[in-house]
Amino acid sequence: MALFDYTNLVDTVVNPLVTEFGVTTPGVLLTPGVPTGSSFDPQPAADTRVSVNLVRTSFTHKDMSGGNVQVNDIKFLASTEGVTVDPGLSDRLEIEGEVYQVVSITPLKPGSTLLLWFVHVRK
Repeated sequence: MALFDYTNLVDTVVNPLVTEFGVTTPGVLLTPGVPTGSSFDPQPAADTRVSVNLVRTSFTHKDMSGGNVQVNDIKFLASTEGVTVDPGLSDRLEIEGEVYQVVSITPLKPGSTLLLWFVHVRK
């Protein structure tokens, strides 16, 4: 029995659909830089900025019943195309000039192939 090749699915289906139906301008994943200087006088570092294609989506009833979703929270599907870092909870997402804090990230990863991320953000 042959295994399904999800890598081909990412390149031919997932990324083109996110690009076609996504937010007008791509979002920017802001990853905090590593502070420089001594532990007594740390100097903030610039954020790493990575462009990411996003599609705004809705929370499910299951998401909302868990109690972690607030009124103005937003959920996005984020493409992996061109993203060289895995998003983390310390990251922020800049979307059309607004900056949101990442609340949760859930990868859609059948087998060992990452298709996309579900990203829950809050202002």
